[in-house]
Amino acid sequence: MACRICGSEGHNARTCPQLPVPQNDAGEDYVVWARYGGLSKSQAKDIRNGIENVVDEKAPESYGVIAAGKASKMPERIQQAIQSSSREKKLLDDK
Repeated sequence: MACRICGSEGHNARTCPQLPVPQNDAGEDYVVWARYGGLSKSQAKDIRNGIENVVDEKAPESYGVIAAGKASKMPERIQQAIQSSSREKKLLDDK
């Protein structure tokens, strides 16, 4: 499937090397933070993928980090996400 931004194969809009830098004339920088527990690994993966799909559709120019994995690893994952200064999309997940 071709990238929606540049039309090339081999990546998607979320990982496009030509991803535009967000322009926000109003000076707004809203953030979404959510935590869901009691999930199976499969449910967590499905929810993570659903979030990525909605973001690709609704805000393809945005950037962010998704932290997913075992509850015991979340403090570390959240700290990594907070320290991430990159304006790219990342996934912090258990391997």
